Amino acid sequence: MTTFTNKTTVHLSRERTWQWFQEPAALSRMFPPWMKITLGKEDEKAALGATRHITMHFACFSKKWIAKIVQYKEPELFIDEQVQGIFRSWSHQHLFHSPSPSQCEVEDIIEYETPWFLPKVLFSGFVKKELERTFSYRNRVLEADLDVIKRYEQESPLRVLISGASGLVGSELSSFLSAAGHQIFHLVRRQSKSPHEIYWNPEKKELNPEEIEGFDVLVHLSGENIASGRWTESKKRRLYDSRIVSTTTLINAFEKVTKKPKVFLCASAVGYYGSQGDSLLTESSPAGQGFLADLCQDWEAKAAKAKAFARVVHMRFGVILSPRGGALAKMLMPFSFGLGGILGNGRQYMSWISIDDLVYQIYHCICTNSVEGPVNFAATKAVSNYDYTKTLGKVLGRPTIFPVPKPVANLVFGEMAKETMLSSTRVVPQVLNDSQAQFYYPTLESALKHLLGR
Repeated sequence: MTTFTNKTTVHLSRERTWQWFQEPAALSRMFPPWMKITLGKEDEKAALGATRHITMHFACFSKKWIAKIVQYKEPELFIDEQVQGIFRSWSHQHLFHSPSPSQCEVEDIIEYETPWFLPKVLFSGFVKKELERTFSYRNRVLEADLDVIKRYEQESPLRVLISGASGLVGSELSSFLSAAGHQIFHLVRRQSKSPHEIYWNPEKKELNPEEIEGFDVLVHLSGENIASGRWTESKKRRLYDSRIVSTTTLINAFEKVTKKPKVFLCASAVGYYGSQGDSLLTESSPAGQGFLADLCQDWEAKAAKAKAFARVVHMRFGVILSPRGGALAKMLMPFSFGLGGILGNGRQYMSWISIDDLVYQIYHCICTNSVEGPVNFAATKAVSNYDYTKTLGKVLGRPTIFPVPKPVANLVFGEMAKETMLSSTRVVPQVLNDSQAQFYYPTLESALKHLLGR
Protein backbone atom coordinates (compact mmCIF):
# COMPACT_ATOMS: atom_id res chain seq x y z
CA MET A 1 0.00 0.00 0.00
CA THR A 2 1.34 3.43 -1.03
CA THR A 3 0.26 6.73 0.56
CA PHE A 4 0.17 10.15 -1.10
CA THR A 5 -0.59 13.33 0.87
CA ASN A 6 -1.45 16.83 -0.35
CA LYS A 7 -2.39 20.03 1.50
CA THR A 8 -3.49 23.48 0.36
CA THR A 9 -5.03 26.46 2.16
CA VAL A 10 -7.82 28.55 0.63
CA HIS A 11 -9.12 31.91 1.81
CA LEU A 12 -12.73 30.90 2.26
CA SER A 13 -14.53 29.50 5.27
CA ARG A 14 -14.57 25.75 5.81
CA GLU A 15 -18.36 25.66 5.38
CA ARG A 16 -18.25 27.51 2.05
CA THR A 17 -15.32 25.41 0.81
CA TRP A 18 -17.22 22.29 1.77
CA GLN A 19 -20.22 23.47 -0.27
CA TRP A 20 -17.98 23.93 -3.34
CA PHE A 21 -16.70 20.36 -3.08
CA GLN A 22 -20.22 18.94 -2.92
CA GLU A 23 -21.08 20.11 -6.45
CA PRO A 24 -20.46 17.56 -9.23
CA ALA A 25 -19.10 20.41 -11.39
CA ALA A 26 -16.24 20.92 -8.90
CA LEU A 27 -14.83 17.57 -10.02
CA SER A 28 -14.63 18.85 -13.58
CA ARG A 29 -12.79 21.98 -12.43
CA MET A 30 -10.16 19.93 -10.58
CA PHE A 31 -9.21 17.54 -13.39
CA PRO A 32 -6.18 18.82 -15.35
CA PRO A 33 -6.88 19.75 -18.99
CA TRP A 34 -4.05 17.54 -20.28
CA MET A 35 -5.92 14.47 -19.02
CA LYS A 36 -8.45 13.06 -21.46
CA ILE A 37 -11.50 12.22 -19.37
CA THR A 38 -15.28 12.15 -19.62
CA LEU A 39 -17.36 12.71 -16.50
CA GLY A 40 -20.62 10.84 -16.07
CA LYS A 41 -23.70 13.02 -16.41
CA GLU A 42 -25.46 10.91 -13.80
CA ASP A 43 -23.11 12.00 -11.01
CA GLU A 44 -24.80 13.17 -7.83
CA LYS A 45 -23.87 15.77 -5.25
CA ALA A 46 -21.43 14.45 -2.67
CA ALA A 47 -23.24 12.43 0.00
CA LEU A 48 -22.89 9.09 1.70
CA GLY A 49 -23.26 6.41 -0.98
CA ALA A 50 -22.96 8.84 -3.92
CA THR A 51 -20.84 7.72 -6.86
CA ARG A 52 -18.55 9.40 -9.38
CA HIS A 53 -18.23 7.98 -12.89
CA ILE A 54 -15.11 8.88 -14.87
CA THR A 55 -13.98 7.49 -18.21
CA MET A 56 -10.24 7.89 -18.73
CA HIS A 57 -9.10 7.96 -22.36
CA PHE A 58 -5.64 6.75 -23.28
CA ALA A 59 -3.93 6.51 -26.67
CA CYS A 60 -5.82 3.47 -27.93
CA PHE A 61 -8.25 2.48 -25.18
CA SER A 62 -10.54 3.83 -22.47
CA LYS A 63 -11.01 2.73 -18.87
CA LYS A 64 -13.99 3.44 -16.63
CA TRP A 65 -13.37 4.56 -13.08
CA ILE A 66 -16.16 4.45 -10.50
CA ALA A 67 -15.66 5.75 -6.98
CA LYS A 68 -18.19 5.61 -4.13
CA ILE A 69 -18.36 7.82 -1.04
CA VAL A 70 -18.16 5.43 1.92
CA GLN A 71 -17.77 7.94 4.77
CA TYR A 72 -19.25 11.43 5.06
CA LYS A 73 -19.18 13.91 7.94
CA GLU A 74 -20.20 17.50 7.16
CA PRO A 75 -18.17 19.75 7.01
CA GLU A 76 -15.12 17.79 8.11
CA LEU A 77 -14.47 14.91 5.75
CA PHE A 78 -15.63 12.52 3.10
CA ILE A 79 -13.88 9.40 1.83
CA ASP A 80 -14.36 7.77 -1.54
CA GLU A 81 -13.11 4.37 -2.60
CA GLN A 82 -12.60 2.80 -5.99
CA VAL A 83 -15.41 0.45 -7.02
CA GLN A 84 -14.11 -0.08 -10.54
CA GLY A 85 -10.83 1.06 -12.03
CA ILE A 86 -7.23 0.34 -12.84
CA PHE A 87 -5.87 0.03 -9.28
CA ARG A 88 -6.11 -3.02 -7.05
CA SER A 89 -7.35 -0.63 -4.37
CA TRP A 90 -7.78 3.14 -4.02
CA SER A 91 -9.03 5.21 -1.08
CA HIS A 92 -9.14 9.02 -1.09
CA GLN A 93 -9.70 10.96 2.15
CA HIS A 94 -10.83 14.58 1.72
CA LEU A 95 -10.25 16.40 5.03
CA PHE A 96 -11.33 19.99 5.78
CA HIS A 97 -9.58 21.82 8.62
CA SER A 98 -10.45 25.29 9.92
CA PRO A 99 -7.31 27.22 10.94
CA SER A 100 -9.39 30.42 11.10
CA PRO A 101 -13.01 31.48 10.38
CA SER A 102 -11.98 32.83 6.96
CA GLN A 103 -9.67 30.00 5.92
CA CYS A 104 -9.85 26.31 5.16
CA GLU A 105 -7.02 23.83 4.88
CA VAL A 106 -7.90 21.06 2.45
CA GLU A 107 -5.95 17.85 3.02
CA ASP A 108 -5.97 14.85 0.68
CA ILE A 109 -4.70 11.45 1.77
CA ILE A 110 -4.68 8.78 -0.94
CA GLU A 111 -3.83 5.15 -0.30
CA TYR A 112 -3.52 2.85 -3.30
CA GLU A 113 -2.17 -0.45 -4.55
CA THR A 114 -0.84 -0.71 -8.09
CA PRO A 115 -2.35 -3.20 -10.56
CA TRP A 116 -0.95 -6.72 -10.33
CA PHE A 117 -0.07 -6.82 -14.04
CA LEU A 118 2.28 -3.79 -13.93
CA PRO A 119 5.78 -3.73 -12.37
CA LYS A 120 5.33 -2.01 -9.00
CA VAL A 121 8.79 -0.46 -8.98
CA LEU A 122 8.09 1.33 -12.29
CA PHE A 123 4.39 2.05 -11.98
CA SER A 124 4.62 3.43 -8.43
CA GLY A 125 7.09 6.10 -9.51
CA PHE A 126 4.91 7.07 -12.46
CA VAL A 127 1.76 7.29 -10.30
CA LYS A 128 3.51 9.41 -7.67
CA LYS A 129 4.82 11.81 -10.31
CA GLU A 130 1.38 12.13 -11.94
CA LEU A 131 -0.33 12.64 -8.58
CA GLU A 132 2.10 15.43 -7.71
CA ARG A 133 1.55 17.03 -11.11
CA THR A 134 -2.24 16.67 -10.89
CA PHE A 135 -2.59 17.97 -7.34
CA SER A 136 -0.27 20.89 -8.05
CA TYR A 137 -2.70 21.88 -10.80
CA ARG A 138 -5.70 21.20 -8.58
CA ASN A 139 -4.29 23.35 -5.78
CA ARG A 140 -3.88 26.32 -8.12
CA VAL A 141 -7.42 25.99 -9.49
CA LEU A 142 -8.91 25.47 -6.04
CA GLU A 143 -7.16 28.52 -4.60
CA ALA A 144 -8.04 30.74 -7.58
CA ASP A 145 -11.65 29.54 -7.98
CA LEU A 146 -12.47 30.04 -4.31
CA ASP A 147 -10.69 33.39 -4.23
CA VAL A 148 -12.86 34.59 -7.14
CA ILE A 149 -16.00 33.21 -5.50
CA LYS A 150 -15.17 35.03 -2.26
CA ARG A 151 -14.47 38.30 -4.07
CA TYR A 152 -17.81 38.27 -5.91
CA GLU A 153 -19.94 36.45 -3.33
CA GLN A 154 -23.63 36.81 -4.23
CA GLU A 155 -26.53 37.14 -1.78
CA SER A 156 -28.47 34.48 -3.70
CA PRO A 157 -27.67 32.12 -6.59
CA LEU A 158 -27.88 33.59 -10.09
CA ARG A 159 -29.99 32.00 -12.81
CA VAL A 160 -27.71 31.93 -15.87
CA LEU A 161 -28.63 30.91 -19.42
CA ILE A 162 -25.76 29.99 -21.74
CA SER A 163 -25.74 29.40 -25.49
CA GLY A 164 -22.82 27.48 -26.95
CA ALA A 165 -22.42 25.71 -23.61
CA SER A 166 -20.85 22.60 -25.13
CA GLY A 167 -17.93 24.57 -26.57
CA LEU A 168 -14.55 25.22 -24.98
CA VAL A 169 -15.56 28.42 -23.17
CA GLY A 170 -19.15 27.39 -22.44
CA SER A 171 -18.22 24.08 -20.81
CA GLU A 172 -15.57 25.64 -18.55
CA LEU A 173 -17.83 28.56 -17.62
CA SER A 174 -20.72 26.21 -16.84
CA SER A 175 -18.53 24.10 -14.55
CA PHE A 176 -17.17 27.13 -12.70
CA LEU A 177 -20.57 28.77 -12.20
CA SER A 178 -22.23 25.50 -11.18
CA ALA A 179 -19.52 24.77 -8.61
CA ALA A 180 -19.96 28.34 -7.33
CA GLY A 181 -23.57 27.46 -6.54
CA HIS A 182 -25.40 29.20 -9.38
CA GLN A 183 -28.25 27.72 -11.40
CA ILE A 184 -27.02 27.05 -14.93
CA PHE A 185 -29.22 26.37 -17.95
CA HIS A 186 -28.13 25.55 -21.49
CA LEU A 187 -29.69 26.37 -24.84
CA VAL A 188 -29.52 23.22 -26.99
CA ARG A 189 -30.37 22.57 -30.64
CA ARG A 190 -31.89 19.14 -29.97
CA GLN A 191 -34.83 18.15 -27.84
CA SER A 192 -33.94 18.88 -24.22
CA LYS A 193 -33.02 15.89 -22.06
CA SER A 194 -32.97 17.55 -18.65
CA PRO A 195 -34.75 20.36 -16.77
CA HIS A 196 -31.63 22.49 -17.26
CA GLU A 197 -31.78 22.36 -21.05
CA ILE A 198 -33.94 24.61 -23.23
CA TYR A 199 -34.51 23.87 -26.89
CA TRP A 200 -33.91 26.50 -29.55
CA ASN A 201 -33.30 26.61 -33.28
CA PRO A 202 -31.75 29.98 -34.12
CA GLU A 203 -31.70 29.33 -37.87
CA LYS A 204 -35.49 28.95 -37.79
CA LYS A 205 -35.81 31.69 -35.14
CA GLU A 206 -37.34 29.20 -32.70
CA LEU A 207 -37.11 30.00 -28.98
CA ASN A 208 -40.16 29.90 -26.73
CA PRO A 209 -40.26 33.07 -24.55
CA GLU A 210 -42.22 31.18 -21.88
CA GLU A 211 -39.21 28.90 -21.28
CA ILE A 212 -36.73 31.73 -20.70
CA GLU A 213 -38.54 33.70 -18.02
CA GLY A 214 -36.69 34.79 -14.90
CA PHE A 215 -33.02 34.61 -15.87
CA ASP A 216 -30.58 37.04 -14.28
CA VAL A 217 -27.77 36.56 -16.78
CA LEU A 218 -27.60 35.64 -20.48
CA VAL A 219 -24.24 34.53 -21.93
CA HIS A 220 -24.19 34.13 -25.71
CA LEU A 221 -21.25 32.03 -26.98
CA SER A 222 -22.85 30.31 -29.93
CA GLY A 223 -21.24 30.52 -33.36
CA GLU A 224 -19.57 28.30 -35.96
CA ASN A 225 -15.85 27.69 -35.42
CA ILE A 226 -13.76 30.37 -37.15
CA ALA A 227 -10.71 28.10 -37.49
CA SER A 228 -12.36 25.02 -38.99
CA GLY A 229 -11.71 24.85 -42.73
CA ARG A 230 -10.88 27.38 -45.43
CA TRP A 231 -13.01 30.49 -45.69
CA THR A 232 -15.02 29.80 -48.81
CA GLU A 233 -17.91 32.14 -49.53
CA SER A 234 -20.37 29.58 -48.13
CA LYS A 235 -18.19 29.14 -45.01
CA LYS A 236 -18.11 32.90 -44.43
CA ARG A 237 -21.89 33.06 -44.79
CA ARG A 238 -22.26 30.34 -42.14
CA LEU A 239 -19.83 32.13 -39.83
CA TYR A 240 -21.82 35.33 -40.24
CA ASP A 241 -25.30 33.84 -39.92
CA SER A 242 -24.42 31.62 -36.95
CA ARG A 243 -23.61 34.78 -35.00
CA ILE A 244 -25.96 37.45 -36.32
CA VAL A 245 -29.07 35.31 -36.71
CA SER A 246 -28.63 33.58 -33.33
CA THR A 247 -28.19 36.93 -31.58
CA THR A 248 -31.32 38.29 -33.25
CA THR A 249 -33.29 35.21 -32.18
CA LEU A 250 -32.18 35.64 -28.56
CA ILE A 251 -32.97 39.34 -28.34
CA ASN A 252 -36.36 38.98 -30.03
CA ALA A 253 -37.33 36.22 -27.59
CA PHE A 254 -36.16 38.09 -24.48
CA GLU A 255 -38.02 41.22 -25.52
CA LYS A 256 -41.22 39.21 -24.96
CA VAL A 257 -40.48 37.94 -21.44
CA THR A 258 -41.76 39.67 -18.31
CA LYS A 259 -38.61 39.38 -16.17
CA LYS A 260 -35.67 40.14 -18.44
CA PRO A 261 -31.99 39.43 -17.67
CA LYS A 262 -30.00 42.17 -15.97
CA VAL A 263 -26.87 41.55 -18.03
CA PHE A 264 -26.27 40.20 -21.53
CA LEU A 265 -22.73 39.08 -22.32
CA CYS A 266 -22.20 38.39 -26.01
CA ALA A 267 -19.05 36.93 -27.53
CA SER A 268 -16.97 38.91 -30.00
CA ALA A 269 -13.25 38.87 -30.78
CA VAL A 270 -10.13 41.01 -30.94
CA GLY A 271 -10.49 40.45 -34.67
CA TYR A 272 -12.63 43.58 -34.38
CA TYR A 273 -9.40 45.61 -34.65
CA GLY A 274 -8.04 43.81 -37.71
CA SER A 275 -4.27 43.70 -38.22
CA GLN A 276 -2.65 46.86 -36.83
CA GLY A 277 1.03 46.00 -36.44
CA ASP A 278 2.54 46.94 -33.07
CA SER A 279 -0.06 49.62 -32.18
CA LEU A 280 -1.46 49.28 -28.65
CA LEU A 281 -5.21 48.74 -28.93
CA THR A 282 -7.78 49.50 -26.22
CA GLU A 283 -11.55 49.21 -26.30
CA SER A 284 -11.74 52.77 -27.67
CA SER A 285 -9.49 51.98 -30.67
CA PRO A 286 -11.20 52.06 -34.08
CA ALA A 287 -12.30 48.93 -35.90
CA GLY A 288 -10.00 47.44 -38.50
CA GLN A 289 -10.58 46.08 -41.96
CA GLY A 290 -11.32 42.61 -43.26
CA PHE A 291 -13.96 39.93 -42.91
CA LEU A 292 -13.42 39.35 -39.17
CA ALA A 293 -13.46 43.05 -38.37
CA ASP A 294 -16.71 43.50 -40.31
CA LEU A 295 -18.25 40.43 -38.69
CA CYS A 296 -17.39 41.62 -35.17
CA GLN A 297 -18.78 45.10 -35.87
CA ASP A 298 -22.07 43.72 -37.15
CA TRP A 299 -22.26 41.22 -34.29
CA GLU A 300 -21.72 43.87 -31.64
CA ALA A 301 -24.21 46.20 -33.32
CA LYS A 302 -26.84 43.46 -33.22
CA ALA A 303 -26.08 42.58 -29.59
CA ALA A 304 -26.28 46.26 -28.62
CA LYS A 305 -30.05 46.15 -29.26
CA ALA A 306 -30.33 44.33 -25.92
CA LYS A 307 -29.43 47.62 -24.21
CA ALA A 308 -33.16 48.27 -24.16
CA PHE A 309 -33.48 45.79 -21.29
CA ALA A 310 -30.00 44.77 -20.04
CA ARG A 311 -26.44 45.85 -19.38
CA VAL A 312 -24.59 44.66 -22.47
CA VAL A 313 -20.96 43.45 -22.51
CA HIS A 314 -19.24 42.72 -25.84
CA MET A 315 -16.61 40.10 -24.98
CA ARG A 316 -13.74 40.62 -27.40
CA PHE A 317 -11.86 37.35 -26.95
CA GLY A 318 -8.18 37.02 -27.70
CA VAL A 319 -6.59 33.66 -28.50
CA ILE A 320 -7.87 31.34 -25.77
CA LEU A 321 -5.25 28.95 -24.42
CA SER A 322 -6.37 25.46 -23.41
CA PRO A 323 -5.12 21.94 -24.20
CA ARG A 324 -8.78 20.95 -24.58
CA GLY A 325 -9.37 23.00 -27.71
CA GLY A 326 -8.49 26.00 -29.83
CA ALA A 327 -5.08 27.05 -31.12
CA LEU A 328 -3.00 25.53 -28.31
CA ALA A 329 -4.60 22.10 -28.66
CA LYS A 330 -3.79 22.07 -32.39
CA MET A 331 -0.18 23.09 -31.76
CA LEU A 332 0.60 20.55 -29.05
CA MET A 333 1.12 17.54 -31.31
CA PRO A 334 3.69 19.08 -33.70
CA PHE A 335 5.42 21.03 -30.92
CA SER A 336 5.64 17.95 -28.70
CA PHE A 337 7.49 16.16 -31.52
CA GLY A 338 9.84 19.09 -32.03
CA LEU A 339 8.16 20.11 -35.28
CA GLY A 340 6.95 23.55 -34.18
CA GLY A 341 8.17 26.86 -35.52
CA ILE A 342 7.29 30.49 -36.11
CA LEU A 343 4.52 31.53 -38.49
CA GLY A 344 5.47 33.98 -41.21
CA ASN A 345 8.13 36.40 -39.98
CA GLY A 346 7.09 35.83 -36.33
CA ARG A 347 6.78 39.57 -35.64
CA GLN A 348 2.98 39.64 -35.60
CA TYR A 349 1.45 40.21 -32.16
CA MET A 350 -0.84 37.67 -30.56
CA SER A 351 -3.30 38.72 -27.84
CA TRP A 352 -3.90 35.68 -25.67
CA ILE A 353 -5.63 34.65 -22.44
CA SER A 354 -5.67 31.43 -20.44
CA ILE A 355 -9.02 29.62 -20.27
CA ASP A 356 -9.11 29.99 -16.47
CA ASP A 357 -8.54 33.74 -16.53
CA LEU A 358 -11.14 34.02 -19.27
CA VAL A 359 -13.74 32.33 -17.06
CA TYR A 360 -12.80 34.54 -14.10
CA GLN A 361 -13.09 37.69 -16.22
CA ILE A 362 -16.51 36.69 -17.51
CA TYR A 363 -17.63 36.28 -13.90
CA HIS A 364 -16.04 39.66 -13.09
CA CYS A 365 -18.15 41.24 -15.84
CA ILE A 366 -21.30 39.49 -14.61
CA CYS A 367 -20.80 40.77 -11.07
CA THR A 368 -19.39 44.26 -11.76
CA ASN A 369 -22.22 46.62 -12.65
CA SER A 370 -19.89 49.35 -13.88
CA VAL A 371 -18.59 47.17 -16.73
CA GLU A 372 -20.46 47.48 -20.02
CA GLY A 373 -19.81 47.87 -23.70
CA PRO A 374 -16.72 46.38 -25.37
CA VAL A 375 -14.26 44.54 -23.13
CA ASN A 376 -10.93 43.09 -24.30
CA PHE A 377 -10.52 39.59 -22.91
CA ALA A 378 -6.75 39.30 -23.20
CA ALA A 379 -3.77 39.11 -20.88
CA THR A 380 -2.11 42.37 -19.94
CA LYS A 381 0.83 41.73 -22.28
CA ALA A 382 0.45 40.50 -25.86
CA VAL A 383 3.42 38.57 -27.31
CA SER A 384 4.89 38.21 -30.76
CA ASN A 385 4.46 34.93 -32.57
CA TYR A 386 8.23 34.44 -32.20
CA ASP A 387 8.05 34.82 -28.41
CA TYR A 388 4.97 32.59 -28.21
CA THR A 389 6.71 29.89 -30.25
CA LYS A 390 9.89 29.97 -28.18
CA THR A 391 7.99 30.02 -24.89
CA LEU A 392 5.84 27.02 -25.83
CA GLY A 393 8.95 25.15 -26.97
CA LYS A 394 10.70 26.01 -23.69
CA VAL A 395 7.76 24.81 -21.56
CA LEU A 396 7.54 21.56 -23.54
CA GLY A 397 11.31 21.14 -23.63
CA ARG A 398 11.36 20.88 -27.42
CA PRO A 399 13.17 22.73 -30.22
CA THR A 400 11.19 25.07 -32.50
CA ILE A 401 13.12 25.00 -35.77
CA PHE A 402 10.43 24.29 -38.38
CA PRO A 403 8.95 27.62 -39.51
CA VAL A 404 5.79 28.00 -41.60
CA PRO A 405 6.57 30.69 -44.21
CA LYS A 406 3.85 33.18 -45.06
CA PRO A 407 3.33 31.83 -48.63
CA VAL A 408 2.81 28.31 -47.25
CA ALA A 409 0.30 29.50 -44.64
CA ASN A 410 -1.60 31.46 -47.27
CA LEU A 411 -1.58 28.50 -49.64
CA VAL A 412 -2.87 26.04 -47.03
CA PHE A 413 -5.31 28.24 -45.10
CA GLY A 414 -6.09 31.07 -47.51
CA GLU A 415 -7.87 34.15 -46.17
CA MET A 416 -8.12 32.63 -42.70
CA ALA A 417 -4.31 32.68 -42.37
CA LYS A 418 -4.15 36.36 -43.28
CA GLU A 419 -6.77 37.39 -40.72
CA THR A 420 -5.86 35.06 -37.84
CA MET A 421 -2.44 33.34 -37.90
CA LEU A 422 -0.57 36.18 -39.64
CA SER A 423 -2.62 39.09 -38.30
CA SER A 424 -0.97 41.37 -35.72
CA THR A 425 -3.30 42.52 -32.91
CA ARG A 426 -1.67 43.99 -29.79
CA VAL A 427 -4.52 44.42 -27.34
CA VAL A 428 -4.63 45.97 -23.87
CA PRO A 429 -7.46 44.92 -21.47
CA GLN A 430 -8.08 48.51 -20.39
CA VAL A 431 -11.63 48.03 -19.08
CA LEU A 432 -10.65 45.00 -17.00
CA ASN A 433 -7.62 46.83 -15.61
CA ASP A 434 -9.65 49.94 -14.76
CA SER A 435 -12.33 47.85 -13.00
CA GLN A 436 -9.73 46.10 -10.80
CA ALA A 437 -10.00 42.67 -12.39
CA GLN A 438 -7.31 40.21 -11.32
CA PHE A 439 -5.34 37.94 -13.65
CA TYR A 440 -4.09 34.73 -12.06
CA TYR A 441 -1.87 33.74 -14.99
CA PRO A 442 -0.58 37.09 -16.27
CA THR A 443 2.47 35.86 -18.20
CA LEU A 444 2.51 33.44 -21.11
CA GLU A 445 5.02 31.13 -19.43
CA SER A 446 3.02 30.91 -16.19
CA ALA A 447 -0.17 30.20 -18.15
CA LEU A 448 1.40 27.45 -20.29
CA LYS A 449 3.09 25.81 -17.30
CA HIS A 450 -0.23 25.78 -15.46
CA LEU A 451 -2.25 24.42 -18.39
CA LEU A 452 0.30 21.78 -19.41
CA GLY A 453 1.37 20.73 -15.91
CA ARG A 454 5.03 21.53 -16.48
